[in-house]
Amino acid sequence: MVMNEGISKTQEYQGKIWPRFCGAENGKYGKILRMIRTPTSEEYHKIVILTGTGIILLGAVGFTIMLLAGLLISSA
Repeated sequence: MVMNEGISKTQEYQGKIWPRFCGAENGKYGKILRMIRTPTSEEYHKIVILTGTGIILLGAVGFTIMLLAGLLISSA
């Protein structure tokens, strides 16, 4: 069956990748993986505000460029 073939390929791929994840804590990123933690609500709130501000700022810059390009093309 096609479904069994897909499942066996998935399991084979997972078998190749899983040992990399098991040894990750001993590798060059091990110290970082042991230090990570869930952010506090204050940290999360700051991240959300900064990300939202960046998205709005980037959108405003893109809109301004589009508006200026439209004005330059229509006046030419």
